Amino acid sequence: MAEVEFSGEVVEWRGPAPFHFLVVPAEGSEVLRRESAVVSYGWGMIPADCEIGEVRWRTSLWPKDGRYLIPLKDAVRRAAGIALGDEVEVRVRTAGPCGPADRDALVALVRRIQAGEAATEAEEDWLARLERSLPGSRVVDLVLLGDPELGALTPEQVVDIATARRAGG
Repeated sequence: MAEVEFSGEVVEWRGPAPFHFLVVPAEGSEVLRRESAVVSYGWGMIPADCEIGEVRWRTSLWPKDGRYLIPLKDAVRRAAGIALGDEVEVRVRTAGPCGPADRDALVALVRRIQAGEAATEAEEDWLARLERSLPGSRVVDLVLLGDPELGALTPEQVVDIATARRAGG
């Protein structure tokens, strides 16, 4: 899981209803973007646990213009005593995969690794994240070596076999 801490100003976006957000700085957004292949559940949204002082909540980070936005619901702003324009310190931790799109995110990650799109260091980081997502499944062996009986595996096969092993199947 990735963790980012920063200080930011509470901003407003006016749509059908006004929304309040914190904008994650570029450097922090890049950290989150690297994690998104494993944790995003669709449209680039990232489940996250956030803290402002003693106030903690779970939300989804919104991708926008190369950065991420942290939504600040009214209840969070009231509990933290913050208002539009306030500068606040926030800690954000990705919360891990959730929901039915997890498989899609993992398949996309395996596909990138098998395509050799990652530099060696990044590939190792991706594999470590995939292994953490499916503990005890020997994902690294499946991704790089395939299966002794089946041979080379598609990304979908890797995820399905690893998931079955994790579940004890």
